[in-house]
Order: sequence, then structure tokens, then C-alpha cells
Amino acid sequence: MKGLAHIGIYTNEPKKCADFYVEHLGFHFYHMEQRENFVIYFVESQGCIIEFVEKDGFQNNGVIHHIALEVQGIENLAHELAEKGIISKDYSIAKLEPFFASSAKNLFFTGPAGETIELFDYTNA
Repeated sequence: MKGLAHIGIYTNEPKKCADFYVEHLGFHFYHMEQRENFVIYFVESQGCIIEFVEKDGFQNNGVIHHIALEVQGIENLAHELAEKGIISKDYSIAKLEPFFASSAKNLFFTGPAGETIELFDYTNA
């Protein structure tokens, strides 16, 4: 195994989800495909590819537990997301001590398809 190829998320609004990741989380559009009964949008950042899939009649948005995105400077990003109204202004960044060989910090919030997004900063706390 070489590693993770991509993460697929079912949603009723794949373009809206892709736009969110591009506009607020530093991803860029990677690929879009329209077929007879579904549409797919892919976004990518630093080798992390997320696929948003719309299928006719699918009712369960955001069917995954969470996506963990590695970041540096979690405090600055969280502040930026709060200023944009994406997360609550009273957000709480957790310190995970010890995590692996050092401290880490994380923050969870909900994305546009109902998926849980975790920002994970391995940088020493």
C-alpha cells in the first residue's frame, strides 16, 4: 500500500462543498466529472484529495466520521474561520499531551455536507 488515495463524501451539494474547501481551507479544484446519474467534484491540498459525490436519491449527507486536516498555526486558522462565521467565536482548541512524540492541538467543526472536519496541528504546543 502506498497511502490514502482520496476521501469520498456523499452530499446533495458537491459544488457547494468543493467551494467551501477551496475558499476556506486552502484546497484547489482538482477535477469535476458529470455523468448520467451523478456528479463528482475533487479538491486537493498537499496530496490530500477529497471527492464530493452526488448521487440521485441519496439521503445521507456527510457519510464519514471525520476528516483530519494537518495544519500549522491552528490558532490563526481558527481565528480566521471564526471571523468568517464558519465556526463559533467561542471555539476551543484542545491540547493533546502527549500525542506521538510531542504535543498536538486539534479543533473539530462541521463542514457543508454535515461532515466533521478536524484541524490537527502536530507542532509543539
